This record gives sequence, C-alpha cells and structure tokens, in this order.
Amino acid sequence: MNYGLFDEIERTDIGPMLHNETHYAYLNRSARPEAKRIRSLLEDWFSRYPKKNQNCLLKKFRDQDSAFFELYVHEILLKQGFTCEVDPKAPERSTHLDFLAFWQEKRFCYVEAKERSPEEYATHEKLCKEIIDGLNKIPSKYHLRVSCEGLLQKRPSLEGIKDRLKNRPPQGTRIPFEPKGGVRIFVTILQPKKTANMENVISAGFSAFGSTAEKTRGAIYEKAKKYGELGLPYLIAINVKDLIPGNDLYHHMANVLLGDLGVTINPKTGGSCNKRDLSDAVFLDPEGHPRNKGVSGVIALKDLTPWGIAQITPVLYHNPWAEHPFPQELWQLSQQIPNESNKVLDFEKKEGKSVSELWGLPQHWPEEGF
Repeated sequence: MNYGLFDEIERTDIGPMLHNETHYAYLNRSARPEAKRIRSLLEDWFSRYPKKNQNCLLKKFRDQDSAFFELYVHEILLKQGFTCEVDPKAPERSTHLDFLAFWQEKRFCYVEAKERSPEEYATHEKLCKEIIDGLNKIPSKYHLRVSCEGLLQKRPSLEGIKDRLKNRPPQGTRIPFEPKGGVRIFVTILQPKKTANMENVISAGFSAFGSTAEKTRGAIYEKAKKYGELGLPYLIAINVKDLIPGNDLYHHMANVLLGDLGVTINPKTGGSCNKRDLSDAVFLDPEGHPRNKGVSGVIALKDLTPWGIAQITPVLYHNPWAEHPFPQELWQLSQQIPNESNKVLDFEKKEGKSVSELWGLPQHWPEEGF
C-alpha cells in the first residue's frame, strides 16, 4: 500500500491547471518538472508528519487544499526547531487544536492553521440573514444594529436576545449573545422607530462578510475563544486570499488586528489626524481595552499555494497584550511588533530570514531547481 501523498503512476500531461481543479489533483497528474519538484518536497514534509496522523491528513489532502496549509505550518514549526504533537486536546474543553509545539522537549505553544472554504462563508451568510429576519419579527420600539464576531455554522437560538429586548433596554445598550462555536453576536439598541411597522434591524455589521477583512477577522474571532484557557502561547495561522488590488498584507493585518486606520477632521479647526476605528479590531475592544489576550499572535500569509512555497513569507504579528507572549527570538522569519508612533498604534517590522533560506530552496523554486 502506498502511504505517500501522491500516486505512484506514470505522468505524461504537461498542460495547465484547470480552473475548477484542486492543487492536489493537478500536482498528482502533472508531468511538468515544477510539479515533480513540489511533489518531492511535499512527500518529504509528509514523511516528518507524525505517523499516527498521516492517514487522516492524506484523506483530507486529496479533497481539500486547506490540508496543504496544515502540512505547511507543521513544517514551518519543525524548521524553526520545534517538535509537534498533532490534534492535541484543549486543557479545558473537549475540542482539539491543530498542533502543540514543544521547545527543548517542553510543552510550549498551541498553533491553529486552518483555511476557510467558500461553502463555510456561504453558510455563515445564510444564517446571518436568518438572524436578521428573526429579529425583525420581535416587537420593538427601536432600530437595532447587529454585528457578529466569528463565522456561524449552526443556527443559533434567538430566545436570549428576545428576552432582553422584551425588557426594553435603554438606547445605546449593547447586548452580547454567545452561541456555541466561539462566535459572538451583538445587538445594539439605536434610535426609536418612527412607525411600528418599520424593520428593527437597520444596520448589520456581519452583512459584509464577503470582504477579505471581515473574513480574516471572522477566522481569528472564531479561534480566539474556542478552546478556553490554554495556559501557553497560542498562535493562529491565516492564509489571506483575495486582497483587493493596492491593499498589501501589512496594512490589511494592521487594520484587522488594531482597527481600520482613517483620517479624522476637526470641524472647528479644520485640522486632521490619523485615528483607528476600534469597532472591529481583534486586539482591542470599541472602548480601547485589550481583548483576545489568549491569542499571542497571528501568523499571516498572502495567497499561499504549493507554487509559492519559496516566495510567500509567513509573518508573525504579535499581540502586545497577550497573557502568554510568544518570544520574538524563537521566530526566525519576519515579525511585526506593535509600536505607537505619532500617537497611532501600528506595527514595526523586525526582519528575519527569507523563507527560501529557511527551506533551503532557490528563490525562484520550483521553476528553478538545484
């Protein structure tokens, strides 16, 4: 029986990858030299994946491109001197994480590496619309704003929110609601309605989950509290896709983690200053207080595929308020360290090894071999 990632077959096809084809399917059939180099490297990575977990990864690898990302993150940790346990159980919950990394044979850090599929976002959007329809059926004298942190995958009960609205909370009240799965929903009481037959929900913060920023925030929010208190540093790896032209990874992640950066105009003086909108910041709540302190940092990449292994650098964005900080000296690649300059919280780059240097590959690999 073949326990490798790819089939042991004769390959003659040198054509391009199809639009509806997974990377695995193309690599498995392609006779191009570049595809052969990628297969060889991934087989090498797979040989270092724990034997007891190989069969599970192999099944996912054939159907989901996200399995490549799990294998990638596992190898990134190994290359930097860690050893890894796969599928460790969370200390306080029955759920399991992707990796528990060991440093010098001691339990050191939990790591999550998961890509989101289009189907999961479609499910989230559908459930969000159902929540809005449900809230619009509740008798209310006020307009409501609804927002969501995380991605809904199951229909939540609205009974808790209905009970709070029946008590007629004052204008400005922000009602939190936490269904299972690490998701949080917030209902904010806005201005009174002019007529009783008007819809309750006039602003839905989760209706924009089609945007890349909301997808990134949603993925981080969902993982931030899902596993309870871990007692160790905790990193979340994100493969950011579909950034709009002109929006680089650095500015994208700074806006996601610290709040959208904008310009505020003083109507009296006409002066302006840069200011971050904290309404959706991952590391800060709307009042500017630290939150998600259980997350030590976020490992972010832009559009990683097997073809970009030697060019796409995983950058570690540190959480300055983390309860268990991840030591900067243990991450050999580029890092972003929060720094307040010109009265605006931002990130400052700390250079590290190039990713091709870490892998020991030519910069233009796989087109260029050894």
